[in-house]
Amino acid sequence: MHIFIDETGSFAIPAPFPSPSLVGALVIPDRKLTYFDRIYGRLRSKLPKEQGEVKGRLLNEGQVRSVVQALWRCACLFEATAIELGTHSEAGVTSYKMQQAEAITANLTDEYSSNTRALAFQQRQQLENSTLPQYVQTVATMELLYTIVSRATAYFCQRYPKELGAFHWVIDAKGKGSIATPWEKSWSFMMLPMLQSMSLKKPAIRLTWGDYTQFKRFEIEMLECSTILWRMIQSQIGEFRTGL
Repeated sequence: MHIFIDETGSFAIPAPFPSPSLVGALVIPDRKLTYFDRIYGRLRSKLPKEQGEVKGRLLNEGQVRSVVQALWRCACLFEATAIELGTHSEAGVTSYKMQQAEAITANLTDEYSSNTRALAFQQRQQLENSTLPQYVQTVATMELLYTIVSRATAYFCQRYPKELGAFHWVIDAKGKGSIATPWEKSWSFMMLPMLQSMSLKKPAIRLTWGDYTQFKRFEIEMLECSTILWRMIQSQIGEFRTGL
């Protein structure tokens, strides 16, 4: 499956009410991607654009309906995480951010290697130095990723089980070309441990009648899992693109 992630809104604090901001994810089955490219390509030529990019706020009701119908024909999913920033204060969000930053190093002891401790403090400093819009967007993105992993697998295990064999992530980046910014590198680094922590608190949906055969390629021993996880973190998994 292919997951395309983008955001809308300023994520700025303080903000007047209403001031919603959202992070959305479009999931397209691999088996339907070429077909979607073809039918959306025909639609796109007729849609209003801003600097060559289609903007949802420029679409009228009929144009929105035509896009939704194309997505429906391709068995696509769409999920979004939203936050109303007009109901939050700068002091409250800052306090929560600093609590999370401190939690990164709270349980470190001398039993951990110097490299591990240094890495943890580096991530803590990166979070502490992040702007509030960056922090809020990161939290919304993590919630969205967890929702997608849980619901998309439950959806496709009943319809197209082969889609569970690979996850292709595309992020609308803020850097130049495919070069991630320091903030994007930081949240992509923290993505795996944060999602793991979330799954322990709230396990993902798993249907007893679902076909999870394609997941077998991901089943590994715990020690091997730790090694692979570390390598994935080091390589900064994920693809960053601009101009979705």
